[in-house]
Amino acid sequence: MHCRRCGNAATDPKPVNNQADTADFHSQFGYNTLDDVSPQWRGAVLRQIDLLTSRLAPDAAILEIGCGRGLALRELKRRGYAARGIEISPAAAQAARSNGLDVQAADFMAPGNPGRYDAVFLSHVLEHMPDIGPLLDKVASALKPAGVVVFAQTNWKGLVPRLQRERWYGWTPDQHYWHFTPKGLGAVLASRGWTVLRTEQSSLSHGNSPLSRLGPLVGMGDQFHLLATISRKGDAQS
Repeated sequence: MHCRRCGNAATDPKPVNNQADTADFHSQFGYNTLDDVSPQWRGAVLRQIDLLTSRLAPDAAILEIGCGRGLALRELKRRGYAARGIEISPAAAQAARSNGLDVQAADFMAPGNPGRYDAVFLSHVLEHMPDIGPLLDKVASALKPAGVVVFAQTNWKGLVPRLQRERWYGWTPDQHYWHFTPKGLGAVLASRGWTVLRTEQSSLSHGNSPLSRLGPLVGMGDQFHLLATISRKGDAQS
């Protein structure tokens, strides 16, 4: 079912147990670095990182929530950023640490202070949360003044999902509570005091499918990257 006003959709019935805290979802892909993934996937991750770092100082502190095995973290570290991750799957977190990355095996939403960062990165995290409001609020609390966040999400109204329908692998109804559009996620963020700074489109990895290359060109990519910030009372502008 979907909201006609904002365009976002929800899985019905909701996932019963997405097992994010036990299963290493990323192990099925067999990667350790960006060199191990498809050119399409690699290109999208690099674009997400470029967007995230476009407003940052060279030594900025970055937190990736749901970092998996550290695909993006490794590149951020290579570029010289003080990047660390938090990952709910102990197996994935251990795999990242074995590659020399600073990754904590924990639930970001567990009680405690996550620290303060110049930027936060969430790639395909929101759809796994039954209620994204508390997550967005805690992400906001982890940002330094003028800090930024990049959300990488699937776009269920992109060209590929429109044509493939139930065959589109981005649905994952046993794990995903929500399905976003750029406009829809922007509306959710605005309702909680966020400002969208920039949105880009890309595609998930679909091999050599011309549809996945065409989608972003016509504004219907099945993946989008959204850069946002939030202003809070008492924050000094840098």
